[in-house]
Amino acid sequence: MKKVVLTFGLLSGALPITVMLLGLVFTGGGAHGSGSLILGWTVILLSSLFIFFGIKSYRDNYNNGVISFGKAFQVGILITLISAVLYTIVWEIAFFNFMNDMMDGWFAAEAERLRTSGASQAEIQGSLDMAVKYKTNPLYNAMFTILEPTTVTVPMTLIASLVMKRKTKKEEAIA
Repeated sequence: MKKVVLTFGLLSGALPITVMLLGLVFTGGGAHGSGSLILGWTVILLSSLFIFFGIKSYRDNYNNGVISFGKAFQVGILITLISAVLYTIVWEIAFFNFMNDMMDGWFAAEAERLRTSGASQAEIQGSLDMAVKYKTNPLYNAMFTILEPTTVTVPMTLIASLVMKRKTKKEEAIA
């Protein structure tokens, strides 16, 4: 199980990390528009497919074509954990060393959105205080960063575990 979890966890983490680093190289860390958000979430969704493939690989190659929901979930959640932690570590390094000012535009736009929606000054200040914590506190930043992929990968793990569970070998189920 270790080999499958490690292989597919690394692959699942490598995809969004590669896109993030390419974005850093080609935009200088300045992209923060809705297009980059859509791309980011699409890449995280695509990377979560490695959970499905990892569970299938474990079931078919190491568990004789049989897997319970619990074991499938265990494999999937470990892949998720490796992927999310790897993504978060690389984000923290990139953010605090190369992109710390990247979020300024996003937070300014968010404050303006709150102002135009009629939010109170306390609500706006709360959002700005959160922005300062995000920019200056690596632990706070990491807490939110790890939530990004897991909001997609944990549900994917549940779905993949349900879809991939098999109590008997395929050939025996047909007979």
